[in-house]
Amino acid sequence: MRTVLLSLALACSMAACAQTPVAPVSAPWFNAREFAGLVSTPAPDQPARLDFTLDAASGRALRFTDCAQANATSGDDIVPAEYSVFQLLKLHCAAYERYRAAVGARQSNLPDTLDEAFIAQLPEAILPENGSGPSMVRIGDSPRVERIAKSGGGRWEIQTRDEQVIVTRFAQGDFNHDGVDDMLLRVGWRYLDALDGGGMMMVEITRRVPGGAIEVVSRIRP
Repeated sequence: MRTVLLSLALACSMAACAQTPVAPVSAPWFNAREFAGLVSTPAPDQPARLDFTLDAASGRALRFTDCAQANATSGDDIVPAEYSVFQLLKLHCAAYERYRAAVGARQSNLPDTLDEAFIAQLPEAILPENGSGPSMVRIGDSPRVERIAKSGGGRWEIQTRDEQVIVTRFAQGDFNHDGVDDMLLRVGWRYLDALDGGGMMMVEITRRVPGGAIEVVSRIRP
């Protein structure tokens, strides 16, 4: 018996049992159309080239040609009226860096377009926190959610009792190199009971097995 096992082990090591590397089933993807000011074609091996100008608090114009400049700029350097736009720029830059770190996924359990059925399966934890902390209740089952509707341009609107939330697919790929596809959703919202108020964040999600629960991996805030 030992001789047989040794023979099998030798055969495996030489050819028959050798493991063939699994090719990625999907390449990293980035939503360049949604990144205002991006003038380069998204490429994981290249930083983003920008052409984006904001008004500085000093009165002069601040022109950004890359994300390093944006990240090195303080919010105090921007006029208050354009602060939210500056925060959005930094959020988009953070998403681009996640995309640059991504590799092709060997297993993809996420779609390449958003539809109502997928939005309904997202965990309630993608929504702005309402004081009760993150929840794994699905959007379609959440008592907070009143309706789901298309918003144009591939975006989806989720209306809750308190907010109007817009969800956009922003980037996709294997961000943490575990072989499984991940997705970045841009989640923006405004409060329904306020004339001016809201926010924006990127939410990283994954689905580890086909048909399994969608998990929130992290939230990225500007």
